[in-house]
Amino acid sequence: MLQGLPVLLLMLLPLTVSAQVYQWVDEQGRTHFSDKVPSDKSARPTTEQQASVGLHAPVHHDGVALRGLTWDEMAYLRQLLRARQFEVLNSRLDEYRRNADADAAAEPLLWGAYQAFDLGVASAEEYFNDWVRLHPGVEGSYLARASYQSGVAWQLLQEKGRSANADDRKRINGYFFAALGDLDAAIRINPSSAIAYALLVRMGGALNEREQLKSYLDGAERDVPMSFVVARMRLQMLSPAFGGSERTMADYAKRVAARSKQNPLLAFLPGYVDLYMGDLARQQRNNQAALERYNRAINSAGDNHEFFQHRAELLLEMREYEDAIRDFSSAARYNTADSSLYVGEAKAFAAMGQYRNAASELQRARKIDPSSLPLAEFSQQVVKALVKEGQQTRKAGDAKEAATFLEAAIGLSPKNGDAVYEYSQALSDLQRFSEAQQQLEAAFEGHTDELKHYRLMEQLLLRRYQWDEIVGYWSMYIDRHGEDAASLEARARAYYGNHQYEKALDDAEKAAALGNKSAKALVKEYSAKVNR
Repeated sequence: MLQGLPVLLLMLLPLTVSAQVYQWVDEQGRTHFSDKVPSDKSARPTTEQQASVGLHAPVHHDGVALRGLTWDEMAYLRQLLRARQFEVLNSRLDEYRRNADADAAAEPLLWGAYQAFDLGVASAEEYFNDWVRLHPGVEGSYLARASYQSGVAWQLLQEKGRSANADDRKRINGYFFAALGDLDAAIRINPSSAIAYALLVRMGGALNEREQLKSYLDGAERDVPMSFVVARMRLQMLSPAFGGSERTMADYAKRVAARSKQNPLLAFLPGYVDLYMGDLARQQRNNQAALERYNRAINSAGDNHEFFQHRAELLLEMREYEDAIRDFSSAARYNTADSSLYVGEAKAFAAMGQYRNAASELQRARKIDPSSLPLAEFSQQVVKALVKEGQQTRKAGDAKEAATFLEAAIGLSPKNGDAVYEYSQALSDLQRFSEAQQQLEAAFEGHTDELKHYRLMEQLLLRRYQWDEIVGYWSMYIDRHGEDAASLEARARAYYGNHQYEKALDDAEKAAALGNKSAKALVKEYSAKVNR
């Protein structure tokens, strides 16, 4: 796939929301998922959303499987980079290379390790420059920087698309050519570097340098003939998307798959022909043809997370939400480092109105890709839906159930003003007053505070006649939002309760002058008190 991996993962975030998912099979043999116990059904809880039966049930094979890097290992590599632990990185990458040399089926993990540096963030360049400067004779330092540089180029291509101007193209080409220089250095150190050849083939196709691409392909065939990563990249360059044809792909896939005794992953190549043709059909909005192609790919040989992911994305578009969830889950079983899998599940759950399940999947995605803007935008949509569900459930008299919706919202957006307010209301209904106060503090600390937050805090503090604290909160509101009739009246009452009558009268007079009718009555009452 011609796209970079997520933005730099700075730290592992704790999972604060864990939705319970129930699964059952209906009379037609269809598997269903819900975040509530279904009535009149024999359901079992599951956290994997795994279905054994469905309209497009995946075929799980014994033997060969395409596995990706785990998200915790990817996070570890990125943390080492941020900490400039270059010697540890060199050692870890060398271990991946030795494993791939000993077992060809481990090569995708080596590829995944370098894709961990495909950050798409220009600000990270200093780390890679330091790595190469301090370790100039190490293959891994050059490959890591090349992966990073090509990733930035791909990110810019995706962002700019056809609207790229001359300056954009110059910048994109600059990153690609810088990567080419590093790859040349890596190959001089290790002429049999499959990672270097895979990146070269991908960039040759992107730059539309036909002669150069042919040179890369010839070199790969000579130096790394058993590389699955290179073969998959080369097959993609033969697809119609890059000016090739299905026949050309099929002939190449058949020839390479014959080597599967030396590398069992090469047996996947014919399935990739169907995958890429399915992608083409999907682009042409021929969903049925795309689905048939993806089914063929999945049924071809072994378990391949890319095959499941492409079909899942199509099923999501076709509104086959339960089938999409199952396929996303199947893909994540073999590749936990891709946040888009969990976002896909979240979108399917949200489309079915199961927002707590959606929130749980988004929490997983944010562990991997905490800086993703699209992920943040979709998370806010889910938060808004959860707040609405919580409001409706609370109005219906079930504060406990409402709290579960709102807790899920807080897990996604701890300082969202509406989520904090509604959750605090539910906690107050449940007589969990201290927790309600703590939640409101999040709104004040995050500067998402509104008048309603202060009114609710006042109600909570009034239980113990904590007038000093009430005065303090209304003073905070006025400092932040300015004097208005409502806040001045509220602080006047708090001052009066705290026996600060002159200050109470002063605020009441200001509120009355701003047109607050209740404050006018307070002025008369407080004046009598002050004059005594």
